[in-house]
Amino acid sequence: MTVNAVLPGIRSLLAALRAQQIPVGLASVSLNAPTILAALELREFFTFYADASQLKNSKPDPEIFLAACAGLGVPPQACIGIEDAQAGIDAINASGMRSVGIGAGLTGAQLLLPQRNHSPGRGYRPSGKTYSKGINMAQLSLQHIQKIYDNQVHVVKDFNLEIADKEFIVFVGPSGCGKSTTLRMIAGLEEISGGDLLIDGKRMNDVPAKARNIAMVFQNYALYPHMTVYDNMALA
Repeated sequence: MTVNAVLPGIRSLLAALRAQQIPVGLASVSLNAPTILAALELREFFTFYADASQLKNSKPDPEIFLAACAGLGVPPQACIGIEDAQAGIDAINASGMRSVGIGAGLTGAQLLLPQRNHSPGRGYRPSGKTYSKGINMAQLSLQHIQKIYDNQVHVVKDFNLEIADKEFIVFVGPSGCGKSTTLRMIAGLEEISGGDLLIDGKRMNDVPAKARNIAMVFQNYALYPHMTVYDNMALA
């Protein structure tokens, strides 16, 4: 096994995660995980790995994934687990993590992606549906939301909004009225001064941005010229 066994884009993705200070762990039931990572020259990208030396119960028991979460110092609810085997998906779900399955025939994964053994060329489009049928968009509830900055500027005052599953909402208003500030509070990029933000009924005020599963498209975006269009989109 050599560095050539790593699919194109994987190394740049791991490097981007490291640059964003997003910890990455490995949960493997093999005793050879450290040796394999070293052979692939990927060991530097992993903050922690849990292997069979720490294992009493194999998958679908969640033990190995819980050990990885503990090693990373991140609660399972804030982690995403990626697996290509059904026992692994079952173990991830049992641990409380979000599950991503790679390959056909898997059930129970919150997100299902097609398996790729090659690098896609220009114009590549994955065939078939990549999301499992059970996934729905979340309900969003803003209840008496306030935003007051340290200089006592009151940007958002008693803002209330209910957004239902699959509902499309656009914020329209003059510059400085609080549109972007409200979006940033929803995404977790701004602290909420008052009120409650609920996603599917769960209060999210103190949940970090990386654990909210919310994506944003920025007005001033960047493309990485050394990466393919597919890899740029995958990173986004």
